[in-house]
Amino acid sequence: MVSSVRTGRTGVKKALLFFVRTGISGGILYFIFSRSDLNLQDIVERIRGIQRGSLYFAVAAFGVVLLLGSLRWKILLEAHKIRLTFPRMLKLFFIGLFFNNFLPSLTGGDIVKAYYVSKETSKRAEAVMTIIVDRGIGMLSLFFLGTGAGILNLNKPEVRGPVLTIFVLLAISLISILLALNQRFLGKISLIRRKNSNPSRIRVLLGKLYQAFYFYKSCPWVLVKAFFLSLLLQATIIVINYQIALGLGAKDIGIAYFFLFIPIVSAISAIPISLAGWGVGEISYKEYFRYVGLGGGISVSISLSMRLILLAWSLIGLPLYLFHRAPKQKEVF
Repeated sequence: MVSSVRTGRTGVKKALLFFVRTGISGGILYFIFSRSDLNLQDIVERIRGIQRGSLYFAVAAFGVVLLLGSLRWKILLEAHKIRLTFPRMLKLFFIGLFFNNFLPSLTGGDIVKAYYVSKETSKRAEAVMTIIVDRGIGMLSLFFLGTGAGILNLNKPEVRGPVLTIFVLLAISLISILLALNQRFLGKISLIRRKNSNPSRIRVLLGKLYQAFYFYKSCPWVLVKAFFLSLLLQATIIVINYQIALGLGAKDIGIAYFFLFIPIVSAISAIPISLAGWGVGEISYKEYFRYVGLGGGISVSISLSMRLILLAWSLIGLPLYLFHRAPKQKEVF
C-alpha cells in the first residue's frame, strides 16, 4: 500500500515537472517572438529560403556527427569490456536521440539510453557511467575549442564577456575532474565513503558508479582517444552552425565567433529547466551572437534550423524504439 502511494506521488511529481518545463519553454519562446525585433513568420520564411547547398551540407555533416558520437561511446563501453555489436549500440544511440526531443535539456535522452544499455549487460553501473563520461568528455572538448577561440579574440573588447565566460567554464570543468579523481577528497564530503556495515542502497549505487568512473584513470589512452574524437565531433557541429548561418544570409561574421559562442550556448542549453532545451537555446543564440551584431532573426533561425536537422535524424529512433526487444542472454557479452 505504502509502495503504491509512493509510486503515485512519484508519477505526479514527474508529470508536474514535465508541465513546468514545457511551460518554461513555451514562456521563453513567447517572450522571444513577442519582441518587436522578431517575427515568427519572417523566421519561418528565412528558414524555408535557406540555400540548398548549405542545407544539404548541414544534414549530411550531422550524420557524420552522430557516427562520431556513437564511435566515442563504443570506445568507452569497450574499456569496461561491454561489447555490444555496432548495430545494437547504434540502435540504442538513436533511441536515446529520439527521446531527447521530449526530456529536459538537450541531454535528456541520455537517461533513456542509460536505461536501455543497462539491460544489455550485467555491468549496469559501468554501462550507465559510460554515458555520463561520454557527455562530460563532449562538454570538456567544447570548452577547449571555445577557449582556443577566446584566446584568438582576447584583443576584441566587444566579446570580452563571452571570452571570460568560456575561460571560467573550462577552469570549473578541469577543477571538477581533478576533484572527482581525488578519492581522499570525495571520501570526506560524499556518500561514496561507507561508515557502517549496512550501507543504504543509494550509498551502494554511488559507490558502484564512482568505481566505474574511477576505472578510467587506469586507462588514460581510452580517454585521450575519446577526447580527440570529441574535438572532431564538436568542431563539426560548430562548422554546421556556421554553414547554416551562411545559408541564411549571415555573410559578415567570422567562424571564430561560432567557436566561441556555441560552447557557451551548449552549456546553457544543457541546464535541465526546459523541454529539450527549447527556448533556452534560442534566447542564448540571440543574446550571444548579438555581441557581434548578428540580428536576432538570423540567430534564432540558426538555432531552429539546427533543431529541425536534429529532429529529422532523431526520427530514425522512433521505429527502432517501437520494435526494440530485450536482449537474449547469448547477445550479452
